[in-house]
Amino acid sequence: MERIDLGLFPMISRWSRLEVKYMGRSYFIIPEVLIPFSTLLQDEPTLDTITVPPIEGPIEDFINSLYGGVLQVNADNSVFYYVIGATLEIEQLTKACSDFLFEKSEAVVFDVALKLSDQGSLPSELLSYICQHFDSILELPSVNLMSSALYEQIRHCDEFRINDAQKVGKFLINRLAEDSSFSSCVAIHLNTFELPELKPLLWNTPTISIEPFRELLIPFYPKKPVENPVLFEGEYFRGVANYFGERDDCEPYETYYLHVSSSSEFSQTYSHNNVLKYKDTESYFCSNEPTNPASYIMLTLQNYSMRLTSYVIQANTTAKGRIGPISWTFEGTTGEQDWKVLDKHVNDTTIVDNEGPVVFHLPKPSKIFTRFRFCQIENNAQKNKRLIIKKLEIFGILRQH
Repeated sequence: MERIDLGLFPMISRWSRLEVKYMGRSYFIIPEVLIPFSTLLQDEPTLDTITVPPIEGPIEDFINSLYGGVLQVNADNSVFYYVIGATLEIEQLTKACSDFLFEKSEAVVFDVALKLSDQGSLPSELLSYICQHFDSILELPSVNLMSSALYEQIRHCDEFRINDAQKVGKFLINRLAEDSSFSSCVAIHLNTFELPELKPLLWNTPTISIEPFRELLIPFYPKKPVENPVLFEGEYFRGVANYFGERDDCEPYETYYLHVSSSSEFSQTYSHNNVLKYKDTESYFCSNEPTNPASYIMLTLQNYSMRLTSYVIQANTTAKGRIGPISWTFEGTTGEQDWKVLDKHVNDTTIVDNEGPVVFHLPKPSKIFTRFRFCQIENNAQKNKRLIIKKLEIFGILRQH
């Protein structure tokens, strides 16, 4: 047990203008002993606010110690008082707690380091401990909470040694997948060590932007884009959706590489999936927007993009006749907005005049897009505001990413 005397005159002016925030509460330290010194303090009215990391501990005892001048440190409260000392820059207090702290598990010590690093108040002896135990700290689940700023502090420490470069590299790439600020850490590590086995991990992690690592990953870039033309050759429903369905041995709407969605669905019976059920000649899609004719059905490519050349639409036939759009646009985009109109028809009854599917050809292949949508822009042929179509297929030049 250590007894620490905090009743030192040099600290008095600091306590008088200090607000300590801890666990959502504020503590103002104005001990009576300051009253005789009020004339010395009146020229320093500015209030300092310091937030103590949320580590459970006897905050009331600490505040009272500033009145009484003495507190006691032991193994049970040492973690809390170490954090207090580091945050408030009470060197005497952190020194008294250090031996107790470093006798605890690496998980406890590293948790303290994480919290103090977030506050920007990591003591040098704690940084030294992390550097010396870095290999085993990499095994802790909490290592995935390490910030890039803390890793940079560790990397620049004279006591830091990398014993397993591949293990450290995997850790950095995993952190980069969640936190883009690790980009420079990964680049420095891969440029410092020859680790060819880590490059595929970097290339294949979908949440990592690989552009900053272009020079490192040159062998992984294709020499030229791989293009696969899926063009209309007289068969209405042997386009891109059918191509992916056959390749994955599933219905076109079930393939990973093409996702169908819509502005709304009247019900599951009239789902947007129906437009890709080419073997089901009875099912059709119906939107659920009775007052707004601006409905759409959208196809989104995964791992591919495409230059559209043609698309096929088929109206739905009922006892009252054929129902389908007569005014529409066909649009493309590479994101979720900034849609480009690729084809537009107003008061065109071609779709409803034909009992079967109708193909529409673009004058030339469109630019590269990853999303396409068919949009009804006015009432359909029966003055109904719902978008109703039986089948949809697209054709073009696919480019694999």
